[in-house]
Order: sequence, then C-alpha cells, then structure tokens
Amino acid sequence: MNQLHIRTETTSNGAGALIPEVDGTSLITLVGSYEATRGYDPAGEYDGLVPEHFDFGDLSHYYLGTEATNGQSPAKHGCWGANAEKSVAGRLPSG
Repeated sequence: MNQLHIRTETTSNGAGALIPEVDGTSLITLVGSYEATRGYDPAGEYDGLVPEHFDFGDLSHYYLGTEATNGQSPAKHGCWGANAEKSVAGRLPSG
C-alpha cells in the first residue's frame, strides 16, 4: 500500500505550504509527469496547499476525500479533485 505524507515548505512570500508526498515523491511531481505524458496543456502547474489563504477546516477530510471541507468542494480552494482509491490503516494523528 502506498504511503501519504505531508511535507511543509515555506513559500516565497513566507507563508507555510503543505505538500503531499506519495511514497516520498511529491504529488505535484507525480501529477505533473502524468499530465505531461498525456499531452495536457498546461501540465503540472500546481503548488502546495497554503492553509492561511483558505479556511480548509479539518484537512484530514480534505486529503481523504471523506467530505467537502467546510461545505465547499476542492475547486473552491483553487484546485480540482484527484480521483484515487484511498484506505486508512491505523489511526490518524490527532491535531
């Protein structure tokens, strides 16, 4: 089973960004490669989530796709949802 981890990064304007990684590879890189090999234009024009720019609510719901965050779809946060099969093993960390 693949592992999802969230890496933090500071943007050029000093805000904190969350970068999802699957098995140690940035999801931004994975999606960009997928799109480029299939002729998407533009391909891979993504960045991390910047929580201070939006009210995401509980981010575990956002990443697991279990419900719209604060009653809004992912598109409201400047992105479109990725289709993926997800399962959770063990416990989610409490925040």
